[in-house]
Amino acid sequence: DDEQIASESLAENITDAINANGGVFRLGISTGSSPVVLFKELVKRYKAGEVSFKNVEVYSTDEFYPAPADSQSRNRRLYEEFVAQVDIKPENVFVPKLTELHDSTYVSEFCTAYDAKATGLDLLVMGVGEKGQVGFNENGASEFSRTRTVLLPYGSRKRQAKNFGSVEATPHTAIAMGISTMLSAKKINL
Repeated sequence: DDEQIASESLAENITDAINANGGVFRLGISTGSSPVVLFKELVKRYKAGEVSFKNVEVYSTDEFYPAPADSQSRNRRLYEEFVAQVDIKPENVFVPKLTELHDSTYVSEFCTAYDAKATGLDLLVMGVGEKGQVGFNENGASEFSRTRTVLLPYGSRKRQAKNFGSVEATPHTAIAMGISTMLSAKKINL
């Protein structure tokens, strides 16, 4: 019931933090529907001239692996409802996205590189899933986990099936920013 009020307050805090930052502001954002109202509030502030995103880097917390078509992407809303509406540079948007299957060494190196980029964010904004998961880190995920591939349990796949037409068509794996990586952020809003 307080989603609008919370999003307005959080957008104000993000705007103030970006404006107070003298360099590049590194913002982590969860995927899915959780940040949609926040995106609208940030876009509204951008259009009113209250904030610029030219010096902002955005880091997504997860994506299916291999990444599906854009319409089924966990990050579709990030691009459509935020990135495309503000002056953020496309090269400053980072998503843990691999579009095809790779050998385990390549995937491990990709996750390690993404983790290094996403460590120490200025601010991380996270939503909590219906079953308590945070960015595809299911209940019981280690607090020491780093960015990695995760198997998606049936319940998560069932919740995501609306985007794929059936549970069977829903990906079995994802790349998820780890809990330890998330906790390295200077500030976290959950």
